[in-house]
Amino acid sequence: MRRHGMKLLICIVNDGGYGAETHKFRGPHGVDPTHATHGRGDLAQVARGFGLNGTKVTSSRDCSASTRRRMMLPCGTCMSTI
Repeated sequence: MRRHGMKLLICIVNDGGYGAETHKFRGPHGVDPTHATHGRGDLAQVARGFGLNGTKVTSSRDCSASTRRRMMLPCGTCMSTI
């Protein structure tokens, strides 16, 4: 995105785990779902490391305001939601 000047908004829902795997572990296999949990790393910081705009969103109000603000910027944006 950065290299080609693409203006793209990426929204990541950070659930702190491997998504559906948590539920699959719990189901018929009876495996402890904590094996599919890794914490809520700062994915917005990872985006900034790649030269993109990155922001961590923690509420719906933040999401709306951040989207409007970020779409005015000249390059791609990654929004990590918790």
